[in-house]
Formats: sequence, structure tokens, C-alpha cells
Amino acid sequence: MGMVPAAILATKAVHVCAPLYVAMTGVCAGVAKDVNIGDIVIADSIFDYGSGKLIRGKLHPDYLPSRLRPGFAAC
Repeated sequence: MGMVPAAILATKAVHVCAPLYVAMTGVCAGVAKDVNIGDIVIADSIFDYGSGKLIRGKLHPDYLPSRLRPGFAAC
């Protein structure tokens, strides 16, 4: 869908539904022996796969992770 359309839809949904939290699922990987299809996985850090610099027409990735606030997803 893309970041801009997703942001627009999320803004509309927040305006109508007034949720306490909004989460966007994305690409996730796990270790086969630790997770199964259908498991709920909560990452402790995230990054924007499309971030970086465009130099001479080529994207040079710059993955700067954002950490999850400690205690946010205490399970």
C-alpha cells in the first residue's frame, strides 16, 4: 500500500475510532525453533526498510533502529 496511503488511512481511523494504541505489522523474521506460523511476535526494535540516501539514483540503506520502550509489551 505504501507509507503515505497507510498514514492517511491510519489518521482517518484514529480520528473515527480514537484507539489507545495503533500498531502496523510489517516484515518479520524469526528463528524456526523459537516461533511458529501464527505466533504473535513483538519486536524490541524496528526500522524503516526504505530509509537511506539516494546517491546518483541508487538507494544506500541507512537502517537506524528505534527501540521499544522498556515494559511496554511486558508479557
